[in-house]
Amino acid sequence: MIPILPKPVAPVATRPGLQLRAGDGARLVRNPTGQAVSMQGADWHHPWFTKAYFWPSQNEWVAVVRPGFVNGRCPSVLTTADRMKATPTFLAPITAWDGAADIAQAARLAEETEKVDGKTKLYVPLYRNPLLSLPYRELGLDAPIPLYFVRRGVVEMNRRVCSSDIVLHQPRTALTSQIDFPVDYILGTSIVTQTLSERTPAPNDSLKIISTAQFDPVQNNNYDPGTGDWMRSYEEQTWDETLIATVYLVSPPGAKGNPDGSWMPFVAHKLFWNLNWSQPRLQPPPNMSVPGALTASFSVLAGGVGQLLIGSIMGSINDMMNAAANIVSANSLAGNFWTPTGGGADAVFPDPPEDTTDTFGFDKTARSKAKRAKAIKAGALIDRLDPDFPHNAIASPISLLN
Repeated sequence: MIPILPKPVAPVATRPGLQLRAGDGARLVRNPTGQAVSMQGADWHHPWFTKAYFWPSQNEWVAVVRPGFVNGRCPSVLTTADRMKATPTFLAPITAWDGAADIAQAARLAEETEKVDGKTKLYVPLYRNPLLSLPYRELGLDAPIPLYFVRRGVVEMNRRVCSSDIVLHQPRTALTSQIDFPVDYILGTSIVTQTLSERTPAPNDSLKIISTAQFDPVQNNNYDPGTGDWMRSYEEQTWDETLIATVYLVSPPGAKGNPDGSWMPFVAHKLFWNLNWSQPRLQPPPNMSVPGALTASFSVLAGGVGQLLIGSIMGSINDMMNAAANIVSANSLAGNFWTPTGGGADAVFPDPPEDTTDTFGFDKTARSKAKRAKAIKAGALIDRLDPDFPHNAIASPISLLN
């Protein structure tokens, strides 16, 4: 008896009339032997992930920052009810995929925007996707164009590059300094009293995201320049700030005027993980003395605000100013951002002493590979705006160990 073999079935990829199409997150590969579908891993949108868009109705560039958290709290963006009502994501309908908390938050925000005037300022959390305006400065004039863009010929093609910084703003208690000395101080050595105390942030300040044409961490996180009075210059700002990302806008060749929808956005991220933040307390030194001071006394005022009185003997106004600045620096209430432990973070320890012994002899290939590996480790050959994954975390401050 002759066996009956089953009729061969054509593979799915070669069946007549069946056309494969690559969907979202997939890639279709065709070759002489058939077709193959592979899933493409989408970019991971880490905390503080930023994207820039041109908003035609407002004729401006804006950014959306993916929610990141500081001590478990979500920052907000100061905007208006009218801007939120015009935001496409704010108008998106609530679906069954949204959780109960999301539905409640959306309803609360919608109710709040309806109650106030359209121009009224209100804080909108990042998870509601508020649009952040991007003030910018043009590079190549008073600031160099990043090498990333120079290598791509923006200068030769007469393209313009603008940048805008997105900053995380954390209110905090600040240190103030008041110095008292006798009227006849300049005639001789006198006892100068410096009073350190605390100043709370503005009542309407909050954890938020802001944008600026240029972020200066020294100016923004250091002392209040005040009105030019040298005494006032020793007062700290009532906030800590750190850079989230820098948005670059690149024009078409020969473009004139302000950036519009024809420009291309690029983002260089500086933060990749949720953060912790804390600041020290004003407290007396362990031995009740401060460098440059003869005596020191400490008291706690109502509400837990501390006050440190320091009596010093100075021989000149310059000595007094230098000692005052040193005392303020030693008792600074500036806080620290750091990344809690988690995936992708690493602890960086000092590298062991470099072995300068040449063990390659006449093997030029091995020496060249070692030199290239060293350059890659140092970041010299990296030509991208964001580093490779895993992204480094912000190290925990050593002061937390005390």
